[in-house]
Amino acid sequence: MVLWAPRRDCDPACPDGCALVRVTGAASAADQDLAKEAMRAAGEPNGLVAPRLAHGDEFFGWLLDGRVVSFGWVTRRDRTVGPFQLAEVSGRAFLYNFHTLNSYRGQRLYPALLLAMRHVLGREKVTEFVIDVNVHNTASARGIEKGEFVPAAQVAFLTLFSHWRCLGSRTVLQRTAFSLFRTV
Repeated sequence: MVLWAPRRDCDPACPDGCALVRVTGAASAADQDLAKEAMRAAGEPNGLVAPRLAHGDEFFGWLLDGRVVSFGWVTRRDRTVGPFQLAEVSGRAFLYNFHTLNSYRGQRLYPALLLAMRHVLGREKVTEFVIDVNVHNTASARGIEKGEFVPAAQVAFLTLFSHWRCLGSRTVLQRTAFSLFRTV
């Protein structure tokens, strides 16, 4: 499922005790270490943070007691959903790879982070946000909907031997969602 939302003009409430952290390629080593530790705590493989930051991607998270308890990434280019390349458009950002630590789930940190990212990036001329989720991941889908995203398209594809993606189809749910996909 591909979901869409516009920028958010009003400043959302920060969850109790949390501070928003943003890590870019120009961030200090200490801030980059926060992102690395958050990814490690989520069970992600080592070595993902530096290439993402070098690509121009940014890390956002909720910091609580010196530790990132919920995070997500944003990129403005090179985003695919299965076999489909999403179109890069000025003012469009793609959100991906979100995680909330198990002991902090159910506290609405994920939707609050989505709203905060839309607000912060919206002040920087990002006008639309795109996120994708596996339809079977109902907990994440609920969090995305609480973050005020609406379904824009459905994408289906088959992955063979954990490597080849094929037999892709897409169904646009909103007329404006046709611009999400790059034409080939």
